[in-house]
Amino acid sequence: MAEPTDLNTLLAQAATIQELGVPASMVSDLVLRLLFGKGDVGVGRFAETLKLHPQVVDQVLSEMQQDRQVEVAKTGTLGRLSYTYRLTDVGSARARDALERSQYLGPVPAPLETYNQAIRLQSGARRVSPAEVKQAISHLILPENFHRRIGPAINAGASLFLYGPPGNGKSTVAQAIAKLLAGTDLASVCRRHRRADHSGLRSAGAQSRADGERADREVRQGR
Repeated sequence: MAEPTDLNTLLAQAATIQELGVPASMVSDLVLRLLFGKGDVGVGRFAETLKLHPQVVDQVLSEMQQDRQVEVAKTGTLGRLSYTYRLTDVGSARARDALERSQYLGPVPAPLETYNQAIRLQSGARRVSPAEVKQAISHLILPENFHRRIGPAINAGASLFLYGPPGNGKSTVAQAIAKLLAGTDLASVCRRHRRADHSGLRSAGAQSRADGERADREVRQGR
């Protein structure tokens, strides 16, 4: 089967257990660990924790219910998607086994090939201009024209290695670049919200200065 060439298609949320691309036992182990640690758990909580569509969660729980690993603790008004589940004795024993195999509890992992393909699709997909790089690191004190030196490396779409003594800003530069490539750099966020928040920020800043000045006066007066 041909590899997807669009990142959105590749990362589309799975609609069935089969589309997850991982063993069903891996998903059921995560369900068991969550139930063992939290007690009664609703479908919505499963979906949020495992990052799965509620219908996929319902499929998993339905199969586990048939295997007598879980049972319905409480029903809801929206059908099965509003059910709350708990472990049976059989499920509790299997949950202990699952915890012995691994303590991981979180989103269902993506298949390694899917992850690798996503990285390949992202590599080189976002090209930035010198002006964008300069703006992204404008809050840092760096050598002149540093943005022109690092810009070509960013656009190369390959790994970028920053080196130097501790405390010289390597991590801060890396974070700025990551935000730029993700399209969530601080500058763009500020531009989007500047009009809506400007008056509120000004008022908050004035109030903060007034509070500080009042506190200084009280200290000087021995209060």
